[in-house]
Amino acid sequence: MKGSYSPVVSLFDTTGAILVDPPCLNPSPSEIVEGAERAERLHESMYALSTVERNVIIRRYGLYGTAMQTQEKIATERSTSRQAVGSAQRRAIDKLRIILKGIDL
Repeated sequence: MKGSYSPVVSLFDTTGAILVDPPCLNPSPSEIVEGAERAERLHESMYALSTVERNVIIRRYGLYGTAMQTQEKIATERSTSRQAVGSAQRRAIDKLRIILKGIDL
């Protein structure tokens, strides 16, 4: 895997729909490998997002070892509105859906 990052095994959109399947409690070796491959594809797809979109997704979902944060907290730290953060989050999720649509997750 490229770079150092925590494997991402679940990511939810604003409606609660799962973009990547959550892990089971006792994964088999093949499930572990598949989860790592999914995480790698998601990680690579993150580079298609703008810096703002990527930052919002990372902070909202607690990716790469960061703590999950609310839209309000992100907005305060970025000196912007919660609505602007929500818009960036929706744009990012829409882009990730398009990118990952053709990939068998």
